[in-house]
Amino acid sequence: MLIVLLQGCAAAIVGGVAVGASAIHDRRAAEQVVADNAINLSVTDAIHRDDGPGRGSHIKNTTYNGIVLLTGEALTEQIRSEVAEIAASVEGVKEVVNELAIGEPSSAFTRSRDSLLTAQVKSALLGIRGLEDFDPTRVKVVSVRHEVYLLGLVTEEEGEAAAQRAARVSGVDKVIKVFEYIPET
Repeated sequence: MLIVLLQGCAAAIVGGVAVGASAIHDRRAAEQVVADNAINLSVTDAIHRDDGPGRGSHIKNTTYNGIVLLTGEALTEQIRSEVAEIAASVEGVKEVVNELAIGEPSSAFTRSRDSLLTAQVKSALLGIRGLEDFDPTRVKVVSVRHEVYLLGLVTEEEGEAAAQRAARVSGVDKVIKVFEYIPET
């Protein structure tokens, strides 16, 4: 039990450092960071309000540079579609990547395991060397059901290195790149 708690602390520390550092090194304009936060809140509110489609489902949305990633579980295909339509209708959304699975919501244990996996992938990204200007805090990591989603504004070389490193983390079944690629400098 102590080991699990300590791993959670390490995840919180790594996550906290990444959040602080990412604000300094983010390739998005400050206005876009603010817009992404507003988009995320609007989508969350619309999905999970009292009469929203998120009731009884486990739906998570992550926004990066106007791209909304939907993950988790929707109870039906109709809910899955409705959630994507809601997300797409929010001002500032450029694209919706709908990765919602159909089924019962995942357990708290599964979500906890996914959080740990996210922390492990973030830690693994710190080990990438040899790429000029690569900053692992520029890669947003989301884990759901042993699948790892990577978001960010990266070069193709950075994206490939991050995906390869994430794929080597124990417990990762699949890596899905949701990157926007920028030109090499």
